[in-house]
Amino acid sequence: MGEHWANFTAHYMEAPELAQILRSCDNYLITFHQNPDADAVGSALGLHFALADLGLKGVVMSPNSLGDFLQSLPGWECILVYDANQAIGNEEIKRAKNIICLDFNDLNRTGLMEGPLKGSTSPKILIDHHLEPKLFAAHMLHDTSAPATALLVYRVLASLPEFTFGVQVATNLYAGIMTDTGSFRFPSTTPETHRVVARLLEMGVNHAEVHEALFDNNTENRLHLLGNCLLNRHEVLPELKTSLMWVTKDDHKSFNIKKGDTEGFVNYNLSIKGMVLAAFLSEEEDMVKLSFRSKGDFPTNLFASKYFQGGGHKNASGGRSFISLEKTIKRFKRKLSEFVQEHPF
Repeated sequence: MGEHWANFTAHYMEAPELAQILRSCDNYLITFHQNPDADAVGSALGLHFALADLGLKGVVMSPNSLGDFLQSLPGWECILVYDANQAIGNEEIKRAKNIICLDFNDLNRTGLMEGPLKGSTSPKILIDHHLEPKLFAAHMLHDTSAPATALLVYRVLASLPEFTFGVQVATNLYAGIMTDTGSFRFPSTTPETHRVVARLLEMGVNHAEVHEALFDNNTENRLHLLGNCLLNRHEVLPELKTSLMWVTKDDHKSFNIKKGDTEGFVNYNLSIKGMVLAAFLSEEEDMVKLSFRSKGDFPTNLFASKYFQGGGHKNASGGRSFISLEKTIKRFKRKLSEFVQEHPF
């Protein structure tokens, strides 16, 4: 990781202290995890335009392309996609005087950007709410009780007395909070969440428009894919209070699956009466990706990290498998049976 990591220490801080550091972060680079969601992108764009309003300059860089549903967020077109522009991306990483990392807890979540980011000696700033962050950032605002990284960004900006939220900033932060709380229905939603959202609405956010753009954007092909999953790629394990769904490599070709097409599919499993755990598996070219959602106290993050090289939040996490889809499904069922002995529903 380089000699500059030898005596590295991370400094945990509160929002007002971090706000003062960000206030002087000119020539910054903001980035987030690969295969980003609305919390990652909304947090990044919200912070980017806020810093621009304060007279600072910088860029937002995504490890890979955005799903179509994210292209409704204000300012998305300014994002530089690293894997399609690696030479330019590497120059931006070298040029950045500060690297602001949002919504991830380990540099390996940035895909192809991991090496260049590790090689940079510029100070890194982390704002995140995932469990067990790696200590790669000099300054950290980290709160696992926060329902979204976008809410943490809001805390930072709200602590700057001279900053006034514009609608572009507010809309991006609202999108991040709204999606990561499951439209405010997840247990992570707090009274603070609703107070912050009320403030954002007062700043001009059109909440109905944001929700429609992010969730009511189905293509006919995506609905056909969902129908196929519900009819032919779905299984309920009543004894384990678990429902699972999957897509195969052939499905990717037959339905021309694009990034974001399976977003939210896992939640259909969890909506079945009596289910506590839901799993969605996607067979990719080189691995099987797994998404987990749960109700109550079932720790999907522990299950994902123990058996599928993953992690995340208690009720929402992901993992990966490097065996076939068929073998992964069998392993999932077997390991889940073992896991619930120690963590009963």
